[in-house]
Amino acid sequence: MLVDGIRLPSPRVGDLLAVPVTGAYCFTMSNNYNGSRRIPVVFAGNGTARLVVRRETWDDLLARDVLP
Repeated sequence: MLVDGIRLPSPRVGDLLAVPVTGAYCFTMSNNYNGSRRIPVVFAGNGTARLVVRRETWDDLLARDVLP
């Protein structure tokens, strides 16, 4: 549940979901323990949006791995 009492249409591939407030348990506390890339962070307001943290790439995720 994102917002009590608000119904969303069924999501489809390619849909974007904007969440106005996520608290501490989103990007701030994110890590890669499960092999997932970190999400981008976008600040939006007054009809404009700007990327402040880019989405991690697969190369970012694998950059610190030490291969035999």
